Amino acid sequence: NNNINNKEEDSASAISNNLREPRREQQNQQYSSSSFSLPPHLQPIVPVLPAFAPISDAAQLVNDLLHHNKPTMAGIQAYLQDFLQKLHQSNYQMSHNPNRDALGIVEEFFKLAQPHLGRLEKAYLDQPVFPVRQDQSIYMSLAAFREHLLADTLAYAFSQAKYPDKLFVGAVVQNCFGKVDEQGNIDPSGLPCKTGAQVVGKNSKGRDMTKVSDAPPDVNGIEEFCTQMGDKFRQYCDRGQIRVLYVHETESLGPAMARYYASKLWGGETYFLQTDSHLMFASEWDEKYRKEIQATSNYPKSVLSSYPPG
Repeated sequence: NNNINNKEEDSASAISNNLREPRREQQNQQYSSSSFSLPPHLQPIVPVLPAFAPISDAAQLVNDLLHHNKPTMAGIQAYLQDFLQKLHQSNYQMSHNPNRDALGIVEEFFKLAQPHLGRLEKAYLDQPVFPVRQDQSIYMSLAAFREHLLADTLAYAFSQAKYPDKLFVGAVVQNCFGKVDEQGNIDPSGLPCKTGAQVVGKNSKGRDMTKVSDAPPDVNGIEEFCTQMGDKFRQYCDRGQIRVLYVHETESLGPAMARYYASKLWGGETYFLQTDSHLMFASEWDEKYRKEIQATSNYPKSVLSSYPPG
């Protein structure tokens, strides 16, 4: 499918600079910013920054979510944030237990996840958390692991969309934010993180030699997109079109779990799109996908699937 193409990393800087330049958006009256509004279940808006910030009235939001009183996206985010905090404390305690083993770590995770995440699944076993919106909105699910191209991906998605007011993003940002204590306090000073395996030369047999080095905290692509790329993009963060769940990279449990978290950030949008977090988008990609899926014989029960070239 030619609607999405992988981003060439060696041109990321030029791409980013181009996206920071103002450009004319193609919009009609139906999708204009002046008429933008959020349905009640997407309010209150949870700020995307700073990372791991407490959510106001979290206990009440979670209670409303679990008892079907008034489920909101803020309640979902508060519930997942609480789970991740408990997971962090459990992992921290196990890291200081000299008798821990691999099986014990797995068992501790299931002891925590089954009652906590299972409670949410049971509460909405036979119904969606939110009603499906009939406004042609698109939800884009992103799982980003230490991703330095996340901001550019978001900028491309919104810049190239024909109707950016109809695009909503749920990003699971799995980064090294710094040294973290048991309570979740973060110290970003110095070089508290580690790189991946870096090729530093060849051995006598011509094979790659690698090493892992100390490193500063990862760049937060959400912060870059929302605060460093201009008001054009900041507006999408301020008005609730970006939803974020932050995860410490040492507590990332793989792409399947990250996709699970991201799926919970769906707010009832008409269409659900799952992509990588290092992509570039063709002009009017959103409308092209709408027309393509609506042309299928089994619409609206259709799925489009492709692997972007690159």
